[in-house]
Amino acid sequence: MKIYKHDVGEQSLLTKGQKAELDKTLSEHKAGKLKYYSIEQARAIINSK
Repeated sequence: MKIYKHDVGEQSLLTKGQKAELDKTLSEHKAGKLKYYSIEQARAIINSK
């Protein structure tokens, strides 16, 4: 991803849909609605399935 936030006159490499999805995810992150895992936690979850 070369350009997400770009200067006026520069074209984004993202589609409108991709930008909307990133904006939604950023909002959820800022609101504390997302959960993150360390590599070790992710491996443990995967291996337990």
